[in-house]
Amino acid sequence: MDPVIVRLAEEYDVPAILEIYNERIMNSTATFDIEPQTLAEKLAWLRDTQQPHAVLVAERNAEVIGWACLRPFRQKAAYRHTAENSVYVRLDNWRGGVGRILMERLM
Repeated sequence: MDPVIVRLAEEYDVPAILEIYNERIMNSTATFDIEPQTLAEKLAWLRDTQQPHAVLVAERNAEVIGWACLRPFRQKAAYRHTAENSVYVRLDNWRGGVGRILMERLM
């Protein structure tokens, strides 16, 4: 099996990120979102994620198979050192260690 490459997400990755995320919105309780997001919403989300936070993608054969993000937990000052993480893997890549790889890179 070809290796998984993890890198910072770029705007051209957003359609693949969106597809993975919207599938989980519609078919699981992995997120509190209940309606699919739009490309414009997900682009704004990516653009809003600034250092020291990040959005990462996992690629295999130049295809996005998962993504992870580290984002601020809350805007209140008391939470300034607290972040939340999310990890999503495309269904056809579950149980292959992609989520673990993404989580390790986030850490």
